[in-house]
Amino acid sequence: MSLGSYRITESTMALFSEDGRHVTLTVPIGAFVTMESATFDGSVLVDVIWDGKKLMMFTHDLRLRAERIAEEGGVSWGAT
Repeated sequence: MSLGSYRITESTMALFSEDGRHVTLTVPIGAFVTMESATFDGSVLVDVIWDGKKLMMFTHDLRLRAERIAEEGGVSWGAT
């Protein structure tokens, strides 16, 4: 179940699992990610979907480098 979509406003790091290891990649400015984790507090990792891939991102990075997209397509909040 999707818990919201976010537009990345500043390139940020994400992690994914490959061959049993965590690998980093950069999610570019303008990318849209969909949050899949229920927890969005502290500096924990949350599950997101980007470009059809399941990734993990820090909640802190999403707060600082992304803006939540409202259901009707508008922006509901930005990083401030």
